[in-house]
This record gives sequence, structure tokens and C-alpha cells, in this order.
Amino acid sequence: MTAQTLKTMTHSLDAWLWRRGIGHPVIRPLVRNELLLTALFLLGGGAAFSATPWFFWFGVGLGIMTLTFWSLARFFLRAGLGEYSTAFLRVVLLRWGGRLLLLGGLLYWALIVCKAPVTAILGGLTAGAATALITFAVASRDSGRRSRRTEHFIGGKASGIRAARPLKTRFSLYPHRRLAHGRWFAASGIAFHIYGHGRDHHRRTGD
Repeated sequence: MTAQTLKTMTHSLDAWLWRRGIGHPVIRPLVRNELLLTALFLLGGGAAFSATPWFFWFGVGLGIMTLTFWSLARFFLRAGLGEYSTAFLRVVLLRWGGRLLLLGGLLYWALIVCKAPVTAILGGLTAGAATALITFAVASRDSGRRSRRTEHFIGGKASGIRAARPLKTRFSLYPHRRLAHGRWFAASGIAFHIYGHGRDHHRRTGD
């Protein structure tokens, strides 16, 4: 039941990301796993906050990394690599500056105002980066395998495709039938030849 629920949630989240322009087969799993992991720790840590706030702040660190990857994915997947220009790079720098100010504000609020454990925030940041790297490696490998399988299939070298065997008829399975069949055709040909020769002779005689 839990596996089915997780699978349904994953498909729904993939569709949600696709509608928001994150459709790359390698980037989409990366952002999706970051979102799932962040939601897990924020919800679980919020439920157990009175007992131990460490897991909640761990989720906050994860959320900071998730926000970073989300912003990068949405921004860079909007245009192709060939469409970048000086004006575009200027916009990138401005957006990066604003994003760094936002992240700095979140870290100040968590560490100074709320007295969050430093180890929890750093652990969440590290876990977010590690999750992104692992997901990227796995998704890239799966995407490469699918590409090679497609090329193999198009080239006629797909694994599992065997050369077709020649169709065996009843005459190849039973040689005596094949011989009898050949004799019947030969006799029929001789009979038709004799009949045609006799008919021609009769016509010439009658004329």
C-alpha cells in the first residue's frame, strides 16, 4: 500500500513539474526527489518538533537546496543553449544575486533568530547536494541506456530479436509427399500436352 501510494505521488509530482516547464528526463527526477525528501522531513520534523526540533531544521536545510535547484531548473530550461546572450547572462547574474540574498535571509532567520542547530542546517544542505548528485547520476545512466536501446532497435540490432527461421511446409517435413506431389504435376503436364497436341491434330485433319 505504501509503495503504491509513493508511486502515485511520484507520478503526480512528475506531471506537476512537467506542466511548469521542468520536463528534462534527468532534471525532473532530481527536482522531484528533492521536493519529496524536503516534504518528508518538514512534515515529520514538524510533527515531532516538541520532542526534538533537529529533524525540522534538517528539513529547512533541505528546503534551501531544493529552492536553489528548483529556481535553476525553471530558469535554464526555458531557453536553449544556443539562445544565450550577454543580456541573458546579465539577467542570470541579477537573479543569482537575488537568490543569494534570499538564502542568506533564510539562514539568518534559522540560525540567529530561531537558534536552529547548526549541524541540522548543514546536514540538510549536505543531504540536498548529495541527493541531487546521486539522482543525477542514476537518471543519466538510465537515460543513456534508453538511448542506446532505441538506437539498437532502430539499427535492427535490438537484443532479443533473432533471425527468422525459414517456414517449414508439409512437403519439406514429409519428403515422400513432396515426391508424390512432383510426380502428380509431371503427369498432369504430360496429359495436358497430349490433349493439346491431339486437339490441334484433329483441327488440321478436319480442315
